[in-house]
Amino acid sequence: MSKDDLRYVGHIVDCAQRIEQILAGKSRDAYDADEILRLAVVHPIQTIGEAARLVSDDFRRQLPQIPWRQIVAMRNRIVHDYLNVDYDVA
Repeated sequence: MSKDDLRYVGHIVDCAQRIEQILAGKSRDAYDADEILRLAVVHPIQTIGEAARLVSDDFRRQLPQIPWRQIVAMRNRIVHDYLNVDYDVA
């Protein structure tokens, strides 16, 4: 694992933890009703997708159980097709 891979994976972990903190104790109804809450979650998801895109191919091959392509695709959808983001996709 390269130094850059460690940095990007660190960003992924940090953002995932940030999302957990933001959503802690919140219900789905609260999430649906609060646009600011949804926006607070979207940014770290974008960061996770960008970091996943930047992880080396060698690192990705070592962890094929992680859906790298889908993670990056989610980031691309949020950034480039933002009008069609479906908050019900789990």
